[in-house]
Amino acid sequence: MTTPEFASVTLVALDDQPVAKSNRLLLTAAARCENTNQKWLEGFDGDVCVAHVEEGTLIEPVRSRITLHRRTPVKVYARGPTGKRGDALFGATTCPSVETAA
Repeated sequence: MTTPEFASVTLVALDDQPVAKSNRLLLTAAARCENTNQKWLEGFDGDVCVAHVEEGTLIEPVRSRITLHRRTPVKVYARGPTGKRGDALFGATTCPSVETAA
């Protein structure tokens, strides 16, 4: 991972197979995110809660190199802000070993 210094990256199967045999995988990478103009309120007891938010979410992008070694050709798609599938990512449509910068 190149940026940020910390992110959570997960790979899960979307079918009933283990990741190594799955035909549908979901790779997620998440760094810092918060609601627009989010304000925090700390109570006298030390509890912290969200005091104010506005519509929209601010998300720090994750830049990394992901390598998948598969026995069969794969297609890799990016998901847009609404979750809809976009175009296939660069160089990821025909080879069994996929390396792509995310």
